[in-house]
Amino acid sequence: MTSNVVNISEIRRARSADRESGHAAVLTTQLVFHFEGLSVIYFVFVSDFLRSDDFLNFCNATIPDVIFDMRVAPRLDFVRSTRGLAFELFDNLGIEYRDVLGRVGLTSYDVPTSEFEKIVANVDLLREVHDTERPMLALFDDANFSRRCSTALSGLYEVLMLNTDAVHRSVTEGSRLRM
Repeated sequence: MTSNVVNISEIRRARSADRESGHAAVLTTQLVFHFEGLSVIYFVFVSDFLRSDDFLNFCNATIPDVIFDMRVAPRLDFVRSTRGLAFELFDNLGIEYRDVLGRVGLTSYDVPTSEFEKIVANVDLLREVHDTERPMLALFDDANFSRRCSTALSGLYEVLMLNTDAVHRSVTEGSRLRM
């Protein structure tokens, strides 16, 4: 692994050798700067998926890596007619699905701060495991809870709250890509 630390004494030795030998100084340390952007997480309301293939088309356009279901009662009938078919679609698209609120045992959006921190930790932990360039997708059905999650996650991720028009544009783009 390359270090971003340059040893001052190494620079002095190289300059001294340069003056004595007349050759250019060679440093053994190469600075590496990583300017990676924040990972993207799309916040989407499931009510924006109106037709049977809208979710599939949306995924074809955005190519998410992980879906965080942030709903108290996560139903997948907007994805496919049965949970089994929905999970088969996730597998075919290479998407991991996580029921985040179920994972931390929450049954209400009225979440105390300590429990809310568990939600954020679960999202962050799962993202570390995947660590790809693909965006993440968070599914919501409660506007207040989505705003609270956006505030909590915006320091860690580039949170993009997609309105209905943005979702429909992505659905249309995904439909074109499938043709």
